[in-house]
Amino acid sequence: MSMCLRKIILTCTIMTSLLLSLMAFADSAPASGKVYRWTDEKGRVHYGDKMPPEVVSKDHQVLDGRGQVAKSVGHVKTQAEIEQDALANDEKSKKQREQIRQRKHDKLLLDTFTTERDLVIARDDRLDSVQSSLNLARGNNESVAHQIEILDKRMTQVKANKKDIPPNMLANMKNLTSQRQKNDEYIVRQEEEYNRLKDQFKTDLQRYRELKNITAPESVAEAEAAATRAIAAAAKPTKVVAVEETGKTKSKKSRKKPAPPAAKAE
Repeated sequence: MSMCLRKIILTCTIMTSLLLSLMAFADSAPASGKVYRWTDEKGRVHYGDKMPPEVVSKDHQVLDGRGQVAKSVGHVKTQAEIEQDALANDEKSKKQREQIRQRKHDKLLLDTFTTERDLVIARDDRLDSVQSSLNLARGNNESVAHQIEILDKRMTQVKANKKDIPPNMLANMKNLTSQRQKNDEYIVRQEEEYNRLKDQFKTDLQRYRELKNITAPESVAEAEAAATRAIAAAAKPTKVVAVEETGKTKSKKSRKKPAPPAAKAE
């Protein structure tokens, strides 16, 4: 048998095998012409006119009657996966918002304060203002408490005399009690504001040093002492000098007064 004839026979055999495979696939396909193809966890490919329930939500393809991909279906996320993705996106958005807020705050710090001393002065001014409000409210509360104490003694005396407490006295006690309650609430808010400002300025001072590449002092007390010394030095009055007729300035020199002459002994 010649070589050419062998090639012809081999080619015919291969074509026949392919034709038989296609016919078998066509016979196994459902009447609707749809065939599903999916891959299991071990990487094996499966075909069928129906899919197992556990595979429906995973990646798979729908083939037409000719074996072509008619539709590709992606992985369908479960409710737990959807909630996890939403949480991850929320955390990412929160982080991005915090980064934007920090950049704006950094710019505000650098634009507002030229030196660290400026920031310390601003802190002290704000804290002193809140502290003054606190002192005023506490003093007012002491006064109100004293008035309540006096009024309460008067009401007790009225009761001891078996008399009815006058309406104006009751109204006055009600007003004083309400005022003291409002003062107490105001004092609590101001104390919270004082602590908030103190913590905020502490954070701002640390961040300002980072932005300016300033080496932080060994302790907060040292930083405050340094700022206090700087403020005191800036507020220190200059020495008084005397102006002579020649126009030159010279520092005054203390001159000792001559001692009074001793009394003559008679």
